[in-house]
Amino acid sequence: MRETNGLKIPKENRLKDFFLFQKDEFGILWDKLTLNIYSLDQKHIEIYKQLLKIEDEKEIENFVIKKISEFPQLKSEFNELFQESSFKDESKNLRRLNLLISQRCPLGCLYCYAQKGTYGNSSFMAKQMVKKSLESFFSVFDSVEMVQFFGGEPLLNIDLIEYTINLFEELFHKKIIQRKPNFLVESGLGISKENLEEFIELLKVHPEIKVTVSCDGPAEIHNYLRPYANGNPSYNKVIENLNILKGYGQPHAIEVTYTKIHYDVGILPSDLIKYFKNELGLKDSLIFVVPVISKDPSLSLPIDIETKILHEYEANMIMSLREGSFDEKYSLEELNQHIEYNILSAAPTKYFCDGGIASYTIDTCGNIYPCHMLVGIEKFRIGNINESIEKFKMDLVNYANMQKAIVEKSKYEQCEGCFLQNYCSGCPSANYLLTGNMDPTFSCCNIQRQVIKDLLFEYIKNTVKGEK
Repeated sequence: MRETNGLKIPKENRLKDFFLFQKDEFGILWDKLTLNIYSLDQKHIEIYKQLLKIEDEKEIENFVIKKISEFPQLKSEFNELFQESSFKDESKNLRRLNLLISQRCPLGCLYCYAQKGTYGNSSFMAKQMVKKSLESFFSVFDSVEMVQFFGGEPLLNIDLIEYTINLFEELFHKKIIQRKPNFLVESGLGISKENLEEFIELLKVHPEIKVTVSCDGPAEIHNYLRPYANGNPSYNKVIENLNILKGYGQPHAIEVTYTKIHYDVGILPSDLIKYFKNELGLKDSLIFVVPVISKDPSLSLPIDIETKILHEYEANMIMSLREGSFDEKYSLEELNQHIEYNILSAAPTKYFCDGGIASYTIDTCGNIYPCHMLVGIEKFRIGNINESIEKFKMDLVNYANMQKAIVEKSKYEQCEGCFLQNYCSGCPSANYLLTGNMDPTFSCCNIQRQVIKDLLFEYIKNTVKGEK
């Protein structure tokens, strides 16, 4: 990046980060590096269309100067647009610390990859294990963005949730850390009234805790997929607990595991979102519909069907936007929120997944893994937090270097020239459980690219309409 009279002149290779899309009178300029998105009018469409074709740096400079002489306001636009940007220093920021505080679970989900929540070792995490985990990770990282309490069922070990939060509070007040992390509890809510009441008391003291509840939809589906370990139905208890949580601004999110069981009875992702938003009154909760991870053909869908189905909600959004025919499933506000949360607020990442790089899971014994899905599989055990700090640091560096060779998108020719290169994600752990290797799959790339563009164009059209 050169600067001439206060004007930042982009290098030719920086311009390659920009993609221009046009539909009718609307234009979108997408910055692949930062994921910044700009709505363009006809004048700007023509300017950027010409600029992005230029390959010689001197010609770029001449073009930019000429256009600014014609349209002076372009100077500030160009300076904002072409500022250098780089990824956050990943070596000092731990994005997620996932604590398996309970390797016990009252449920017996059909598709559970964790041996009914025990990971082969029914146990609870001890306080000393949390303390040692923080000591070890803060010897490498300056901050933790999120602490995830996972299981099994983490609400069987509420004392440890409270202890962990208080430990971070202490570190913060002593200025050992500069900011406190976000706290997320992942629960199946198949717990007793006493357990829930104990958790409610903790929520009253720490309302910043966010709860994600696993629930698979209506009673007949949920009870089939997520019964209690003894085979009894769990739906009524889960919904009873869910309704109590609603009184405390929870849950933050619902996670639905989508299966062939849903598909065979005609339940689509949009139906599930409608069910939780409208019938259960969770209008402020995020609803995530994720594909089941299973080799069982009675549970998993063929990949071609799964890809289409998991974009069905967005496809229906686009249709509703184009036709202006919002039914009870949708509202314009809901559609805009979906786009703003899932696209416009996305942070760029050069990895399909940062497990084993900036995200780690600790089991009840202190073993370190890149992901909770891989707990108990020895080849993925990075080390143990009870080992020396020197060995801990070496184990993390060695594993991260090995993992980057698999998950760094720039290593794959399918990602070259794709405007979503720093946007999309993948799950190497799921790939391993399903195929035996962690290599990324690219089966959904084309449909994802098209859906993103269509959603953005419809969003911009409706935004422009709203401003008139």
